[in-house]
Amino acid sequence: QKVDDAAIQALLGAPRSQVQVELADGVAVGDARSSFEIINRLVQDGQDLRNVTNETLAHFRDLLLVKTAPGQEDLLDIPADGYEALRIQAEKFSSAELARVIELLLAAQNDMRWTTSPRLSLELALVRATIPETDPSPAGTLARLERLERLANVDPASVVPSAEAAGAARVGDPTPVVVPTETDPASRQPPSGVEVPAEATPAASEVGPPPVEATPATPEAVSAEVAADAPHAASAHSVDVTMLRRSWPSLLDHLSQVGQPVLRALLESATPATFDGETLELAFPPSFRNNLRQVASRADKLQAALGDLFGIRPRIESVTREAHAGGTEPAAAAYVEEAEEPSEEEALKRLKDVLGATPTDEPNAPED
Repeated sequence: QKVDDAAIQALLGAPRSQVQVELADGVAVGDARSSFEIINRLVQDGQDLRNVTNETLAHFRDLLLVKTAPGQEDLLDIPADGYEALRIQAEKFSSAELARVIELLLAAQNDMRWTTSPRLSLELALVRATIPETDPSPAGTLARLERLERLANVDPASVVPSAEAAGAARVGDPTPVVVPTETDPASRQPPSGVEVPAEATPAASEVGPPPVEATPATPEAVSAEVAADAPHAASAHSVDVTMLRRSWPSLLDHLSQVGQPVLRALLESATPATFDGETLELAFPPSFRNNLRQVASRADKLQAALGDLFGIRPRIESVTREAHAGGTEPAAAAYVEEAEEPSEEEALKRLKDVLGATPTDEPNAPED
């Protein structure tokens, strides 16, 4: 058997660099489940979670350096060809968000020196990183309130939130507004909520239930280079969001080989956020908002590539993840033309329903 770096690292219990990339992708889209699955896999493989924490901390430090000091490759202890991948992943975070994750990992690293359960320390840090509502610090609560006020588009001074309600309130994920990937004259009536269907249901689907998955492509449709990396042996039922994230570079290479360089460039900054077997949600950094329609217009090409590699043709939803200071949970948003802002009455109603806030009759004036 050939002895290489990967084999030596496995024998020593050293974590692989791909693990840190997967963990960072999970934090970027707020996927706590994938973090638990990765940690469980590492424990089953006999990895030392203290080493995993150290390497993950170093990876997020590299992301923060790339984000705050671009072009300073000499400050990073990485291979020369690894800088571009770091830069793409760093675009999925804000500087404040990266700093908060580093603080959580530092606390976990310090706790591991005394605890008998290092796994729990690492899992707790990653849960707090992916689900900010679990962070009890005042900074996390204040940042969530500021995010709600920005979403409601009201002046924070116009309402007086109840301190008791603000401490107990938990702001859920805003419903993502998705960009339609296909058009159909016989589209459904738009719902009253904020979610817009990403794909209209064909009229022929009324005859019978729509197929859940497409027939996998023949092996001849995929080149030998891609076949060596892509999980062809896995059935469509075994494809999950973790597999898609891990195989995303193979998908990008396949798009280049089938003559889709523009789509490949657009998807470099994408991260598979969720996949339920029928719908694949792709999360992009906030700066990508104006390019979402370009991805939507090429959804059929992406579906074909997913069919070639994984035997699936899911509906594609593209969203942006807004990162806010203080580690607030990324808010899903999408590009919508001429989106109407909520009225003042509706904005106040949202604040009262979620936080129990009480509007003041008039601003406080100094007494004569």
